[in-house]
Amino acid sequence: MAAGKHHAFFADDGIVAFRLFDDECMSTGRACGRFDLGIGHSVAAGGNVGLAARRASLAGSDSSFVSIIPGTINVSSISTGQTTTPFLANAEASLAFRLARAWSLRTFVGLDYDSKVPGIAAPTVVVGGGTSTAAGIKFQSETSYYAGGGLTMEF
Repeated sequence: MAAGKHHAFFADDGIVAFRLFDDECMSTGRACGRFDLGIGHSVAAGGNVGLAARRASLAGSDSSFVSIIPGTINVSSISTGQTTTPFLANAEASLAFRLARAWSLRTFVGLDYDSKVPGIAAPTVVVGGGTSTAAGIKFQSETSYYAGGGLTMEF
């Protein structure tokens, strides 16, 4: 589980938004195990779970020229922040093979889960009456995976 600052900057046709979220690890648990399959071969599995204190902030501004009324510039801006406590989990499995006395090969796969990844909620505009809402911060769960391998030479 990584903790720290993450920044994202968005720019699109006069719309500028900046998103910042910080993670501070609150609690974590880890388990792992390794089993030998034979001479020089092994399989390992492990993972961790934890909670984090996350702060997300969003600031953005937009301006547009309206062609119906010459010289009119519409300007809007937003600045908001939220805090939440996401659940974070990771699981990883690996296989290791001793190819020769000094050479080994390791492959691994893993899965990461985050229950509250911050994102930007789009504004809603109701034409002809009704209630419109401004852009804001939304949280959603995400699962990602990774895989890799490596060859190691000992000398």
